[in-house]
Amino acid sequence: MTFIDLMLWLSLVDIIALFIISIYNGILFLHGAVYCSSPLLNFVTGCIAMGCWCGASIGSLMLVINRICAFLGTASWLQNNTWLLILISTGYTFYFSLFTPPVGAWEVKNTNLFCRHLFIQNLNRLHCL
Repeated sequence: MTFIDLMLWLSLVDIIALFIISIYNGILFLHGAVYCSSPLLNFVTGCIAMGCWCGASIGSLMLVINRICAFLGTASWLQNNTWLLILISTGYTFYFSLFTPPVGAWEVKNTNLFCRHLFIQNLNRLHCL
């Protein structure tokens, strides 16, 4: 039954990531907001989106490890220590949220990018007010 706890954690992380990436960015794109118009809000949501995306990836990996151990018959340790797998996944999520450059909303292409100056010809004339 440990996979149910992992799947619950994974579903919560996926819901947060989908809300930030699709619904919140859709609202930003409808308003035409870019990084320069609201830098703090864009930075925070980019950090959360990046962390949740990486957290969902490691959560899926922990679920695979859990299921492989269950099929091999070595799942007794994992059944007693599910909280450790969830704690590792949560720590990985927070690590990527805090220590990785975030993605930012770019309304020109309606996407999130690490470098928002992509496809712009003259980078020397760009500035944010």
